Amino acid sequence: MSEFIYPIDLLGKNSVAYFRPLTNKIYKNFVKVITNDNNEVLEMFLNGLIADLCTTDIDPSRFTSYEKLYILLCIRAYNISPAMTVVTEVEGDDTKASLD
Repeated sequence: MSEFIYPIDLLGKNSVAYFRPLTNKIYKNFVKVITNDNNEVLEMFLNGLIADLCTTDIDPSRFTSYEKLYILLCIRAYNISPAMTVVTEVEGDDTKASLD
């Protein structure tokens, strides 16, 4: 059976890896892990996520944090939306900064 896959350039490796779609179930688990606020659990989850979605055997623990972030942003762009808005608030200040 054929399935949809998409390419992501692996920075620093000069190669391309192909990834499967991000499912709603995986996305919900991702949100739960983020709200758990535990960096070690998040790191383990992200390594497993990248390894599970990749069609070939890769070892995500060998990637830098920047490479993992890039892969996750590409996964988000292909599966959710390429547009993203980041909003931050500064403590003690009522102004908000937005990055579109």
